[in-house]
Amino acid sequence: ELDETLLPIGTDGSGNYFCMALDGDRIGAVVFLENEMAETIVLANSFTSFLASLRERERDDNADDM
Repeated sequence: ELDETLLPIGTDGSGNYFCMALDGDRIGAVVFLENEMAETIVLANSFTSFLASLRERERDDNADDM
């Protein structure tokens, strides 16, 4: 059971979510919610910091060569 209210803002495509904490000690933080274990990992202390941390994905499948 989670101790805080989370707002999903994205998914990793495998049933896990990127969420914003809406209350509790981490209010405003962006966390990664591992759905099966109901565990969270703080990714950034704010949405702005989370956005600033994003980087373009590096592809190694040669998709640009097609």
